[in-house]
Amino acid sequence: VLSGTQWAPDGRKIAYFATTGAGGKYAVHVTDAEGGQASLLTRTDTEMDALPAWSRDGRSIYVTSGRSGSLQIWKMSAEGGQVTQLTRGGGAEAAESPDGATVYFAKAPEIGSGVWSMPSKGGEEVRLLDSVRFGYWALARGVIYFLDFDVPSDPPRPLRFFDFHSRQITEVGTLEKTVTWTNTPGFA
Repeated sequence: VLSGTQWAPDGRKIAYFATTGAGGKYAVHVTDAEGGQASLLTRTDTEMDALPAWSRDGRSIYVTSGRSGSLQIWKMSAEGGQVTQLTRGGGAEAAESPDGATVYFAKAPEIGSGVWSMPSKGGEEVRLLDSVRFGYWALARGVIYFLDFDVPSDPPRPLRFFDFHSRQITEVGTLEKTVTWTNTPGFA
């Protein structure tokens, strides 16, 4: 089963993860959009790599990996080869800023809520938003959209965005049906 399909910025390649590693562990692959043989980017069968996200220049892919013993964000060459650990305090589900300077990421659900940021070349991890949860946020130009679960009751859940320029959170609308953090996430 393949999951987490992500188009390269130029539209020529697709990254995804699938249960092709040893014992059914997730591994990251890249294939040409027109078809053909996929390239396996995960280099070891003993580790788990998932949730690929392209860098804006298409040269790198951010992955959630367990190769250090806990889930962290790693940056790997889109051609294979060099792999660098970015986060140290936990990380999953990365997205790079339009200028390529910053990586935003959530943490695995068992670690807790929040969206964090750090320089794309590595550095200090800074908590940006508290109420954002893994699987329920998306980076857009100048904003982060998210479904807010930190409200006192169930539905409706507010859909909000954080504006980087004003540093303000604004409500866009609400979701009328029940959405719980235990649902399979899929926010885009």
